[in-house]
Amino acid sequence: MNDPKAPRTNMPPAPFLIGMPDSGVEVLRLMLDAHPNIAIPSPTFFVPAALDAKTPEEFLGILTASQTWRDHHLDSNALGEALRRMPEFEPAGAVRLFYRMYAARFGKARWGDSTHRYGHHMALLHERLPETRFLHVIRDGRDAALVARRSHGWKAFGSVETHAREWAARTVTFARNAREVPYLEIRFEDLVTRTQEVLWRVCRFLELDYTPLLLQYHARAAARIGELEALDRKEAPVSKEERLRGLYEELLAEAPGAAQTGRWRTEMSAADIDAYQRGAGELLRRLGYPVPAAARAS
Repeated sequence: MNDPKAPRTNMPPAPFLIGMPDSGVEVLRLMLDAHPNIAIPSPTFFVPAALDAKTPEEFLGILTASQTWRDHHLDSNALGEALRRMPEFEPAGAVRLFYRMYAARFGKARWGDSTHRYGHHMALLHERLPETRFLHVIRDGRDAALVARRSHGWKAFGSVETHAREWAARTVTFARNAREVPYLEIRFEDLVTRTQEVLWRVCRFLELDYTPLLLQYHARAAARIGELEALDRKEAPVSKEERLRGLYEELLAEAPGAAQTGRWRTEMSAADIDAYQRGAGELLRRLGYPVPAAARAS
């Protein structure tokens, strides 16, 4: 895909990384976060709601009530004081303030986001934050399902067919069809096998100077991933250890490479391959992924 053109604003582009969970959004986040000029937090989830806040108090309440607030290790009192110092409260400006304070923790000026679900909010986010540029990471859904099975997130799916339908209809196809925003598609398989080439394209899209430090993200990966805290959900609490399973283990275990692609061929049963292809075979073919005619027979 050719690099898309994006309208210029008076603010540096802010990358918003989207995609199906366990499809490589976290890989790209850690790579970009290794850049000396940009900090990208772990998923926020609260930004769309925060953009509707009417007062500093309401805005701060939305953020601090979020299950992911503690992941970002900001002082709520300091954020509240900064909000009250705004000449006039405006929710988009308050969102930028949150991101700037987060980036300042690392001595960086630019920021982004890595919440995969924001693929369902692209129009709203770009309308309110016109500096946003969306990077959609697409991975073979069968490999994403294998990673999801090792994480606490599998509870949201429960079956291979449910994951396939979510991947095909609600996530990948939705984001590809619903966009009228600055948008770049990235295949996970390219990101881990032609890493430098893909990151050059990403940096051009973001008006960001390329640096080899992006390839050395492993040096900081453990510390960045380790910022995740337990989720104190009344209905289903999730420990910190549970949150670090799955993709996070994959990220720390090995550098990007071809070994992270096509694992479904050997690690997924023939019955599960068939089930996945019943739910998502058409999109797999359209995206150019191989679809065996009779997985069960093989």
